[in-house]
Amino acid sequence: MKSLKLLVATLTLLAVTHASHGTISISLQADQLEDKSGNALNSGLVLLVATTGDSSFAPVNANASLTIGSIISGTDDQIVWKENIPDDSAPGVVDAYLAGLNVVSGSWHAGNALELVWFPQLSAASSTATPGLYYGTYTNPLAAPSDGSAAWITPVDGSSLYPLAFLTTDGSYLSPGPTATNSGTAGRATSQVVGVPEPATLFLTGAGLFGLLALRRRRG
Repeated sequence: MKSLKLLVATLTLLAVTHASHGTISISLQADQLEDKSGNALNSGLVLLVATTGDSSFAPVNANASLTIGSIISGTDDQIVWKENIPDDSAPGVVDAYLAGLNVVSGSWHAGNALELVWFPQLSAASSTATPGLYYGTYTNPLAAPSDGSAAWITPVDGSSLYPLAFLTTDGSYLSPGPTATNSGTAGRATSQVVGVPEPATLFLTGAGLFGLLALRRRRG
């Protein structure tokens, strides 16, 4: 009986110990994030997204939920952190400490590629990415950039202060400016959330194309 109790206690301790190492911390820096016109942001929403099924990221889904754990693009690009772009530092700058991220939550695991996504017109209180919104993205999962960043992949359980940086030639607060790895235009939010056509619209479009094809056949 004592042996059985000892075995149960040992397994419980191992389970607790394993669970305690299921979090990571990340040192996230960006300089500088801009709107589509190239203006450095004093406000906005910034997200860290992990692709949990493959190594690539899709465009942001229309009306995607912006809550942590939600799929924001494609079928496997999951939000793992969100925050307001601060207004108390240099414009366009994010210098954040992401603590206690649960890397073993759901399908998010070590080795998954990471992406920075920013919305100039939204905030951390925003609930959806509505069609028409502009946003920017950055990722570099294949190799560590030469600007001091690690590769943009999820570190192993228990990692502390894993360095992720997105520094541009327009940056002046965190980055070396002209000698940064990324161009100034890389920080601009030039992508746009595209709406999904309604079923009726798709039907009318298909019917119109069918009619044009039929007319061409008659004329031919």
